[in-house]
Amino acid sequence: PGDSDFSLRKNRGKHHQEPCRKTFFLADLQCKCKGKKRIKRVTQKKESCKMEVTTHTIERKILMSHYHHLTMNERESLLLLYAQGKSKSEIARQLHRSVSTITRELKRNGSKSRYSACEAQKKYEKRRKACRRKKLLEQIELQKFVYTVLSQLQWSPEQISAWLKKCNLWRISYTTIYRAIHSGFMEPVKKRKGRKERFPLEKHLRRKGKPRKCHIENRGKITISHSIEERPIEANQRSEIGHLEVDCIEGKKGGACLVTLIDRQSRFMLAGKANKHNSQEVTKTLCRLLSCLPPEMRKSITADRGKEFSYHADVTRQFSALPFYFTHPGCPWEKPSIEYANGLLRQYFPKRSSFDDVSEDAILTALNKLNFRPRKSLLWLSPLSFLLLHFT
Repeated sequence: PGDSDFSLRKNRGKHHQEPCRKTFFLADLQCKCKGKKRIKRVTQKKESCKMEVTTHTIERKILMSHYHHLTMNERESLLLLYAQGKSKSEIARQLHRSVSTITRELKRNGSKSRYSACEAQKKYEKRRKACRRKKLLEQIELQKFVYTVLSQLQWSPEQISAWLKKCNLWRISYTTIYRAIHSGFMEPVKKRKGRKERFPLEKHLRRKGKPRKCHIENRGKITISHSIEERPIEANQRSEIGHLEVDCIEGKKGGACLVTLIDRQSRFMLAGKANKHNSQEVTKTLCRLLSCLPPEMRKSITADRGKEFSYHADVTRQFSALPFYFTHPGCPWEKPSIEYANGLLRQYFPKRSSFDDVSEDAILTALNKLNFRPRKSLLWLSPLSFLLLHFT
């Protein structure tokens, strides 16, 4: 072509004519073949002309959804299209699925001449149930161990998980154990939820799902010797054995109570029964507990400002100037070790229960369970094991 108009046509489609003045390069391509090589020689000439350009755009959009299993509605649509004799490619296009998905579906759940959506859905659901990892607690030996330790020794799920991992027996997370407890997976067949909508095994947990309540100190004031700000840094950092915390667990009003004593570093715990919840009886019981400890474990005592500790000066004189450090009023979190330990003892001696009929053997049994229980704060050693390692 010379200076005349021309049109470039590509495939089929709508023609967009756009006259313009541009510089057109004529290319004279002379191709010669020499052996297996093909050499192109191009010469270019500049000429001005009008361009009438024909363009065509082929838009091919395949709507592909994120992977998910075929639904019942999709299977019914597949059945209808398959019965009409549609090809697999056409079925996949209408369902916006991959051709391989349709092929696998017909191969798994149908035959060359027959396909049923209901039967395909049933086969899928059956395979889906079997296609899962088996639950760890379906192992009989592991389930028996977790049930026994939880129900008889009252170990927490986290303690059970860490102890099993440390002994290289099983690897199971504490969340799995909690999930099994709250769902009733480890309960006997005939056991059901009680009146409080809890399974029987849940009563062995630490708090039994109860919310925490804030307690406001409303008791009278006593004369204190030292405030908690004066406590030595070794006691604050738990860097040495011998710094103790003391508290009382009340029973029925006017009855006996428990005096509890714990070491801040090792979490080793002692407890004794006082006949009355008053200063005289609590002081006697506290002196009896302190006499069971070696001098290395009697360096300081942290207590609250309850009236039952108003005779603390007598204890200080009896045990070689043993100092008492008192927390601020209404601040039980300043002696967290004994508060936590009292909560553990409440599993064996619930609130509103009387200590008058509780024997020393029952108290000793509960203490042995706690002192032999592995603790996260001690790198999963028990308090008794920690003490033995310290003194040996």
